[in-house]
Amino acid sequence: MDVRVAFRIGADRRGDRDPGDLHGLGPRDARVDIAQRARARWLEEYADTRMGEVFIWQLFNQMAILPYVWGKQPDQAALQRTLAEDMPQILDYLETQLPREGYCCGELSIADLSIAAFFRNAAFSRFKVDAQRWPLTAAFAERVLNLECFAQLRPFEDRLLRTPIAKHREALAEARARLDDPQATPSARMLHAMARNHQNQFGRFALVESTLHKASLRALELPDEVRRRFARLADESLEEQRRIEASDSMDFETFRQAYVAHDALRV
Repeated sequence: MDVRVAFRIGADRRGDRDPGDLHGLGPRDARVDIAQRARARWLEEYADTRMGEVFIWQLFNQMAILPYVWGKQPDQAALQRTLAEDMPQILDYLETQLPREGYCCGELSIADLSIAAFFRNAAFSRFKVDAQRWPLTAAFAERVLNLECFAQLRPFEDRLLRTPIAKHREALAEARARLDDPQATPSARMLHAMARNHQNQFGRFALVESTLHKASLRALELPDEVRRRFARLADESLEEQRRIEASDSMDFETFRQAYVAHDALRV
């Protein structure tokens, strides 16, 4: 499924698609089970309202928006209530609604995408479904989030997570360019250099690159304060070594034999 389909499906809720369009992909045959259409729309509405309230405003807002956008600390009491009460209530309900295999209404529908999208958002808040307690929900979320329409978004998501808010527009443009031209990615450039200069031998490539990086790091001038700190740490470490050695009453050969002795081996 193309990623554009996932965005297009949302049009059904605005009323500008055929009411029988269960899957958001075009007009459906009038014989499609009306109960399935109703079920798909109910689950989509549940995701949009109850899941949205908890996953976005109570979890993601506390974990991501407040600290990283507004520079405020999360309300720990509210966050704990969300994790201890609201989130389990939602997961308990979904556990009674989601299938063991496949999708909610037989074929992939707006219900599946609407529910799964919130679990991707929850992952950004470092929340993971307990597969022991909610096995159907955990398996369903993983199954749907592995679809191509979600996979196509991951390069954008991962880049934005590592980028300050003010630079999101630039990061998205760069990510789009790399999707259009895979040869521009760092991994492609590395493979090209390895083939061109090192006969496709990774060991040679890694040795040369490590040597270059070592030279670059050694050429860096450390601030005097940092140099003095490192020198002090080295002196303290040597002094500690001398103290330990001076207090040791066992010669090295005795220590070595005890170290490798069969009786000292324990599993």
